[in-house]
Amino acid sequence: MYNEQQFAQFDYITESARTHGLRLMPVCENYWEAYGGIDTRLRWEGLSGGQPARAAFFDNKRCPGCFTSYKNVSYALNRTNHHSGVKYKDDPTIFAWDLMNEPRYEAQSLEEDIEGTTLRAWVDEMGAFIKKIDPNHLLVIQP
Repeated sequence: MYNEQQFAQFDYITESARTHGLRLMPVCENYWEAYGGIDTRLRWEGLSGGQPARAAFFDNKRCPGCFTSYKNVSYALNRTNHHSGVKYKDDPTIFAWDLMNEPRYEAQSLEEDIEGTTLRAWVDEMGAFIKKIDPNHLLVIQP
């Protein structure tokens, strides 16, 4: 399911950052279609992407498979960097995990646009999931 060649490149990047005194903030998912984004995960679930259909990604009733596939991030958190021998979840080179680049839950209802209940619930659930695996790193969400 995962591309080990890409992980090997990230292993090298992480090791290089460590040797140069840098800290990293890996992004777990991208809202936008660049690099696949959540549109790809929606397609895997037989749903359409784009706006406003992307909102289904954040709704467990509309796309439970999206929640399951996102939680596969546990693979990366538990993966051991072959250069350092350290699991990503234990690597001090990683400053924080970014749950998603620029998430949006738009054009669903006026209440959602104001309150953000569905997106907030997704952030809370995925944040708690990641923190259970990795209590050592910060979590962010880039608006």
